[in-house]
Parts: sequence; structure tokens; C-alpha cells
Amino acid sequence: MQRIKGISAYRRSLHDIIIDAAMEAFSKHGIKAVKMDDVAQHLSISKRTIYELFFNKETLLLEVLKKHKADKERELEEMSRQCNNVIEMMLKAYYQKINIFKNTNPQFYSDLKKYPSVVELFKQDSENVHEKYHEFLKRGISEGVFRSDINIELTTRLLDTVTFSMMADELYKTYNIEDIFKSLAFISIRGICTRKGLDLLDEGII
Repeated sequence: MQRIKGISAYRRSLHDIIIDAAMEAFSKHGIKAVKMDDVAQHLSISKRTIYELFFNKETLLLEVLKKHKADKERELEEMSRQCNNVIEMMLKAYYQKINIFKNTNPQFYSDLKKYPSVVELFKQDSENVHEKYHEFLKRGISEGVFRSDINIELTTRLLDTVTFSMMADELYKTYNIEDIFKSLAFISIRGICTRKGLDLLDEGII
């Protein structure tokens, strides 16, 4: 029994190690350019070992994205607990996203749309993102940094649309990612801010 528990713990550990190695490789080279052999060689394990834990490359990619998303959400939640208002929280998320993009090969994002299960994952997650936008806007209104007369549902959908368009049109291949996010902040956020919100934004250099 002890040996079985030991094997299970080892496999769980190896599972996470493979995911981390794959994420690093995908981010650096793009998804299509990375083979399962590359991940196996990097970790000095057999390709068969990887296939015992992940059915195929798409399954591995899906697990990579789920873990990456969960890690970043935990990081953002921890940061948000230290924030005094939604503007400060938004700025932390802003710089987190810029840092992620700057350290990721643009081809990674272009490759994502080639995997049906990944597209489906994003669709399923869109409702959760939608709810977070709602909470963000409501909190901003209650704090007096967002205008109270905004249409929360419509504003949420517009934010979704702008973000989706940026990714779908692959603007990150043409423009500097910091310029893109700064423009998004100007277009999507500044227009719904009160004077108090604008002052806080300006203090954050956006």
C-alpha cells in the first residue's frame, strides 16, 4: 500500500513537472514548434512516460493552460487583497498581463486557435470572465471611481469584444504590447471613470 501511494505521489509530481516544462517551451517557441519529444528530452524522460500521463499534445496543452490560468488567478487574487480600490487592482492586472505577453512568443497565441479543445475551453470560461467584469464594474461604481450611469451589461460585452478582437486580429504581432494595453485602457476604462477614477489612473501612469 505504501508503495502504491509513493508511485501515485511520484506521478502527480511528474505530471506537474511536465506541465511546467511544456509551458516554458510553448511560451518560448510557440506551440506548433514544440514536439512531445522535445519536452521528454528536456526532462530526460521517455516520450512514452509523457503519453502515459497525457493522451496527446492537445491534452497536454489543455492542462498547461488550466494550470497557468489558475496560477495567475491566485496571484491576482493575492494582489487584489492588498489593493485599496479597483483602479489599483486593475493596474496590477494590467502590468501582470504586460509581463506575461512580453515573456511569451507571439506565435504561442496564434497557435492556440488551431486546437478545438482550447477554443472550447475559452468559450466555457467566457461566462466566468463575464461575471468578473460585472463584479469589477459594480465595485468601481460603489467606490466612486466609475460612473454610476454606465450600463454594466453592455460595458461588459464591449470589454469582451475589444479583448477578443485584439487577440483574433493578432494585433500583438504588429504593435508593441504595452502600447496595445495602454490604448485598451484609454478606450475601455477612462471613458467610464469619474474624476476620482481618472486621478487614480493618472497616478498609475496610464
